[in-house]
Amino acid sequence: MAEQRQPLTARFWGLVMPILIGLMVIVLIGLAVFYFQEKRGQSALEEQITEYKNLINLYTEPTEELKSRYKEAEDVLHSTESTEDVTLAVLNLAEAHGFDVSAESTEISFGATGVKPEKIGGSNYDVITLQLTISGDHEKVMAFISDMDLMPTLKSLVVRSLTINQTGEETSAELKFGVYTSKE
Repeated sequence: MAEQRQPLTARFWGLVMPILIGLMVIVLIGLAVFYFQEKRGQSALEEQITEYKNLINLYTEPTEELKSRYKEAEDVLHSTESTEDVTLAVLNLAEAHGFDVSAESTEISFGATGVKPEKIGGSNYDVITLQLTISGDHEKVMAFISDMDLMPTLKSLVVRSLTINQTGEETSAELKFGVYTSKE
């Protein structure tokens, strides 16, 4: 009986062993194929991640131009200190354009209507609110209004309303505007 067992066991292992080896080879080949497919997929995902990171950095990293413009705006907000500074800048500009800025003048009427605090984007500002009426030659009035926008002292100027009237050869303009100054 022991002699019969050995040939039976040998025959069993002789038949089963190639099947087991074949199954193991199939499983290993399947795992290898799966591994390489996943590796290829990971490479594609890593490339996408890199592209997205570059795209995000393009829009989130401030450029040198943006940094300089931000610094310039900060400097402007800190440079205008008071209603008197703004009033003096506007009167000097009007005088440079040939308007009579004396107290008796009928060409220009100018006054501050107040200073109020305003919070924008987490920063606190004082807004100097002013009203200006100016009249004279059309070209002179329009040049004055245009140059107000270019003044370094008034770069933080925001026009709230502008009314221009023309009667005959005379033009008059009424401006209501605010100048933002930094409180910090």
